[in-house]
Order: sequence, then C-alpha cells, then structure tokens
Amino acid sequence: MNQPTRQQQEAFLRALVPAAATVCPRYGLDPKQCLAEAAAKSGWGRYALGHNFWGLVGKGDAGYYTTVRPVRTFAKEGGGWAAQGEQVAKFSGPIPAVEAWCLAKRGV
Repeated sequence: MNQPTRQQQEAFLRALVPAAATVCPRYGLDPKQCLAEAAAKSGWGRYALGHNFWGLVGKGDAGYYTTVRPVRTFAKEGGGWAAQGEQVAKFSGPIPAVEAWCLAKRGV
C-alpha cells in the first residue's frame, strides 16, 4: 500500500480534528486516540466509506453499506467458499461518526 501524501494527511486532519476535539472529551476519551485509530484503519481517510474511518459495523445515522467477502467453509461433505455479508455503518458527517466511535469504545 502506498503512503498518503502530506496533502491527504492534512485534509484528513482538517475534516476530523474538530469533531474529535468536540466529542471525545464528553466521553472522557482522548481525541488523539480517536484520530490515530482513524488514520491507521482508514489509510488517512483514503479507505473510508460514509465517514466510517474505523470500520464500525452495524447501522449509523445515515444507514449502512453491505459488504460481501468470501469465507472458507469446512464441513463433513467438503465445504468450500461462500459469500458472507456484513453491515458497515454509514454516517452523515464526522460528528456522528466520532460519537459512534466513542460509544463503541465505551461499550455502549
């Protein structure tokens, strides 16, 4: 995977820092942790759908995406490959996305 450019990193931070700085303290969480996880899991925002920088599953305030991935199955009769769907949360913007991350961290 290629490294993000400085411009991509700066754009990511401009989009997410205000939301993290506003929302995370309400939950007693460090905004830097939020940003670090988002950068690591989304490639500095390059691989995020619907403002979901952490790959949160379930339904977000703007619904969800259904992703399909191949899964190897094993059975007495041999098994094989099957498609497995997963709901990935979709958010309307950075604030609801950070809020969902905070709730997930808090186990809510």
